[in-house]
Amino acid sequence: MGGDCTEREEIPGEIAAYEVGPAGYSVLEGFSCGDGDTAWERYVNSRVEQYAAGWYENDTIVRVAVERPGDSVIGVVGFFPHGWEPDDPLLAELKGAGFIEALGVSKAYRGKAKNGHNLGDHVLSDALGAIRARRGPSWVLGHVQPGNQYGERLLGRNGFLKMSGPLWGRLPMP
Repeated sequence: MGGDCTEREEIPGEIAAYEVGPAGYSVLEGFSCGDGDTAWERYVNSRVEQYAAGWYENDTIVRVAVERPGDSVIGVVGFFPHGWEPDDPLLAELKGAGFIEALGVSKAYRGKAKNGHNLGDHVLSDALGAIRARRGPSWVLGHVQPGNQYGERLLGRNGFLKMSGPLWGRLPMP
């Protein structure tokens, strides 16, 4: 996992991550990755609100990372484990790849770390493990809103490469 941040404040609790099903939507209520000052904050906050309301598309899987004890939500990620449909014919061979549509770290946890790693790295690592468990080693794609330098750095330090516009891709990992 990338994201060495030894100078950041370490959270005291342990991180637990799990998939959120219909009975667990309430854990998503009130989540915010920021005040909505940027397009990417508005996008992630909007997607999480949609997840909390039970609106998913393409069999979206939603996972949360929480700090225990207390179950404070650290981050949320929504992904399609299989079924991404590229609009660009040049990307046709990636049809069906795992696709991370939204990933956000709670505003309250920004700038903090666990075991010397950014909390976003923990959230992303969990999502990649969940995708790998469903698909085996395969391409994983991610969408980064324009201007989201945090998202670009997160994906970049975790093996993703910028492909086309806001699309980033990671080669299959065992």
